[in-house]
Order: sequence, then structure tokens, then C-alpha cells
Amino acid sequence: MPRLVIKDVDLVKILVKHYGFYIVSRKGSHIKLFDRKGHMTVVSVHNEEVRQGTLNAILRQTGLRKEDIIRHA
Repeated sequence: MPRLVIKDVDLVKILVKHYGFYIVSRKGSHIKLFDRKGHMTVVSVHNEEVRQGTLNAILRQTGLRKEDIIRHA
């Protein structure tokens, strides 16, 4: 699987618009997202690309795969 390059603001938009996540709180540059299935993740928003380790952790916490994000990017 090729490396996925995505900006943090775009990742938040995809999670909210296409996967049913909603923003619970925002404290500084951190946005906390939940979905109805009980998945929770925090995305740090600095208008930069998400690092691969951080992206992998977010995908693991949300139960999504890279292909899911690529489909809507």
C-alpha cells in the first residue's frame, strides 16, 4: 500500500462527512471526535500533513483503513 498523504483538516472533514463522526470538543489545536459505534479519536490540527504514525493510530482508533480515506480524499 502506498503512503497516504493527507492534511489534518481534510482528514477531519472526511471523518465527519462520510463516516458519521461528530466533533465533541476542541481544546487548542486538538479536536476530539466520536461516532455512534463508540469509536473515539483526537486529531491535532495545524493545517499540515498528518504523519504516518499518527495517521495509523487514528485509523486504528476509528476502525477505518487507508483505502476508506483514499476513496474520499
